[in-house]
Amino acid sequence: KDAMEQIDRAIYPKKKEKEDKLSGRITPKKLRSITQKKLATVLGITPGRVNQLIAAEPKKYTILRRYIREAGRRDAILLLLQKASMN
Repeated sequence: KDAMEQIDRAIYPKKKEKEDKLSGRITPKKLRSITQKKLATVLGITPGRVNQLIAAEPKKYTILRRYIREAGRRDAILLLLQKASMN
């Protein structure tokens, strides 16, 4: 499997990498249910920065979700969402 991915990257260098399937679970609706302060704590950034990321695209939260994936904090956010749904 890994060898096939390496070959594909060599043949198609400009091809976009597939989105992480689990990141689909982080929906705008779920992110809205969490306070910006909690998001900031989990992401390790200031609440003001979270506000900037949300304000960049307030309806779909695309910028914030991309930041979460790129920062490698998806699992932490999923855990926070899971805890929030239990309460």
